[in-house]
Amino acid sequence: MIHFIPFRGIRPTRDKVSLTPSRSFVSYSSRQLSEKLENNPYTFLHVIHPPEAKKLKGKDKFLSVKRAFEKFIDEGVFFQEEDEAFYMYEQSYAGKVFRGWIGAVSVRDYLDGKIKVHENTLTEREEMFREYLEVTGFNAEPVLLAHRDDMYLNDLGRSISRDRPEYEFTTTDRVTHKLWVIRGGSKLEYISGILAQHEKLYIADGHHRSASSALLGRGKSNNHPSAFCLAFLLPQSQLETKAFYRLLKSPVIHSLTDLKRILKARDLKFKKADFQSDWHNPDAALAFDCSGECVEIYWPDEQTDLLDSLPTKKLFRHILKPIGGIEDDRNDKRLSYEPAVTSKEQICALMKKKKFQIAFLPPAISFETVMKISDANLSMPPKSTYIEPKLRSGLVVYGLD
Repeated sequence: MIHFIPFRGIRPTRDKVSLTPSRSFVSYSSRQLSEKLENNPYTFLHVIHPPEAKKLKGKDKFLSVKRAFEKFIDEGVFFQEEDEAFYMYEQSYAGKVFRGWIGAVSVRDYLDGKIKVHENTLTEREEMFREYLEVTGFNAEPVLLAHRDDMYLNDLGRSISRDRPEYEFTTTDRVTHKLWVIRGGSKLEYISGILAQHEKLYIADGHHRSASSALLGRGKSNNHPSAFCLAFLLPQSQLETKAFYRLLKSPVIHSLTDLKRILKARDLKFKKADFQSDWHNPDAALAFDCSGECVEIYWPDEQTDLLDSLPTKKLFRHILKPIGGIEDDRNDKRLSYEPAVTSKEQICALMKKKKFQIAFLPPAISFETVMKISDANLSMPPKSTYIEPKLRSGLVVYGLD
């Protein structure tokens, strides 16, 4: 049984909402960040990156974020709902539509293993985010959770989508955002009741946020706000999974020519290939340098279990470790990751700038496979999946006080 509840959201006024929500802070370059902060007084970046925070650390830095958030409320950029609500959120671009439900999910469900994970988290980051939540008193970036397809939720979503949304705006990345506010006891009970029939949810994005919320909420009474975590629930069939490029610095591989010579010596088969960012072959990986040439490398036949059969595991086992010399694919600075939504031209520009010699692209791993890994209580290698949609911070904020 999943505990998913409505809450009194804190959100931007309708006249400012197109200017307020922001992407993840780390997704902006220094130049982009400066431009946003200088030219948009309503961007949520002013909250999560206030000017004085640059000179502060730890609790003092988090207190500056809290003050900036309170200033946005005092100035009327944000307001809090009078009544509890669920929110139906829709994101669309390039013919794709993602539609799901924003609410608060119980951290007890996470601690009890009903919210399934597929990545290991770092204790230091968990504790840092826990302190951040405790000091700031708000949660502005929902965890992305997947549920098995549900005809009742799908039918309800289609029905609600016929009404005028509370928010409808398009951001400069050509993504259209819509938000419906769902009030009224019977509707709220209906949504909570449907989710209560689900035995588990799957984390698609937000492992550290989930773990940090669980640390904060552990031992709190069920009626305390911090016993819940802000979440966006989406049917698993709507999620899109992509791969991550692996960019490598190696003392023995200086070009694709070097790699081909080593592959021949190790009896690994390959052939020339045309580069495609959406390429998919579960038994191979693409490799390329910035000369324009690209090859498809084939893995040998072998008996493997669920985890070792993952493309990212095979790439590490046959290439990155024995040839590239990478022992720790999570922390080795000679290995870098970029999502496969990045163009080959951008990847090559980055490789030249950072002096990476060669790039690899494994095939995307389906979310169905991710769920199997989660159900088996296994952990995937780092950066095995890039999952869309990517959410914005500050569209609906969950108060923790």
